[in-house]
Amino acid sequence: MNVREYLNQSYWLDKRIKANLEEVENLRQIAYGISSPIFDIDRVQTTRSNEVHFVKCINKIMDLEQKINEEITMLLELKEQIREVISGVESIDEQMVLMYRYKKNYTWEMIARELHAGRTTIHRWHDHAIESIVLPEDMIQI
Repeated sequence: MNVREYLNQSYWLDKRIKANLEEVENLRQIAYGISSPIFDIDRVQTTRSNEVHFVKCINKIMDLEQKINEEITMLLELKEQIREVISGVESIDEQMVLMYRYKKNYTWEMIARELHAGRTTIHRWHDHAIESIVLPEDMIQI
């Protein structure tokens, strides 16, 4: 894994958590929504599920919420480790570029505005910072 891939992990993990939260919300709407029984006279079912539909949804919600909690814990640990890695960069300007890019997920334009520098300068600082980063031996990988 290279430095950019390592630093981008928090972005992708955050996206995955948000997608899972959306799925939980959809499951809640299904579970708590009013549904009507479906009567199908032509179909004969030999085995019936003893669980009510909303119970299945609630079980899925609970499993997914547990997964989300684990991912949030991993995200917090990863962000802390990334902060420590970034603090190892000597230049404050380069540290700030990395913080805005990889911890706050700012675009290059937003970083340039925040740091009152041109885009070329921001990219130069970024490239130099990436070259100087030493990845931890116990780096978190998602």
